[in-house]
Amino acid sequence: MTLTEATTTRTIELGRDRLLSLEAARGRIRVTHGCTWLTEPGSAGDVFLAAGAEWSLNGRPVVLGALGPARVEL
Repeated sequence: MTLTEATTTRTIELGRDRLLSLEAARGRIRVTHGCTWLTEPGSAGDVFLAAGAEWSLNGRPVVLGALGPARVEL
């Protein structure tokens, strides 16, 4: 990263059974509240993330779902 690049964090609230679809995100997802699941095309299975967990995004499409009220940072 150069000094001219800015990093922005976005907080998203997800209700129970709500889905968030990301087309080509890069960076990290961090769960700050609740529990979520994440699926990526070509992956062997879903990933479950509880509060405090993080996951690296590598530019592939991702679907994130909430198992109950959840908050994530992107």
